[in-house]
Amino acid sequence: MGEKKTPNEGTLPCLVCGDRLNYLNTAHLQTHPPEKPQTVAQYRAWVAEQFDLDPDDPAVASNELLKPQHWRANRKKFEGWREKAKDYSEVRK
Repeated sequence: MGEKKTPNEGTLPCLVCGDRLNYLNTAHLQTHPPEKPQTVAQYRAWVAEQFDLDPDDPAVASNELLKPQHWRANRKKFEGWREKAKDYSEVRK
């Protein structure tokens, strides 16, 4: 038998806009302007570029960026995300 999945607990930030979410998905990403990531694949590539991470770094794997419990485990790799999101939020106003 397979392992039981751990339910999502808490929230995580969208690293583009700073919105706190229970789970990050394409529906949220599509609320950003067209020049920002619109899909999970684009988001992963954008995050890797913005935070100088190798695109193959496990921290930017799909599940790691989309679920709160994984975000918490990797958050040190994304230091400065609030400033990046704040800059975007001010442009968005």
